[in-house]
Amino acid sequence: MPRMETMFNRNANKPQTMFYHGETGYKEIMNYIFFDSPASEVYILVPDLDDFEAPEPKLRNALLRRQVKTILVANKGESILEFNKRDERELRKTSIVNKSKLAIKTDTIVYEDNLLFGTISKSNFAVNVIKSAELARLF
Repeated sequence: MPRMETMFNRNANKPQTMFYHGETGYKEIMNYIFFDSPASEVYILVPDLDDFEAPEPKLRNALLRRQVKTILVANKGESILEFNKRDERELRKTSIVNKSKLAIKTDTIVYEDNLLFGTISKSNFAVNVIKSAELARLF
């Protein structure tokens, strides 16, 4: 038994990774983030704001009911003013950050101790999730 405890403890601090894809993966991840997660903030990073596919209304409404703030960051986007007009109503802060300061190459969501990256659109959902408090704190 002590040998098993040593093996477990050695891996306890290592990040856990999981892969989710398709409609089933989308529902599992998004339902958790938007309905069940105890997070008070969710960070969403996308390369281009104009290509961002916002979560469906029932998911966004769940965040509003729970008073969860969303921070949406992109490297570019012509529609920034349209997003900013709705920010206050949707408990969101949308901003454009220059690639030289933060190069966003893939869709990324940070919540709790999780870093989710890949394609977050419902139709092509395929993401890796890394559970690591140290990594999530970087954001």
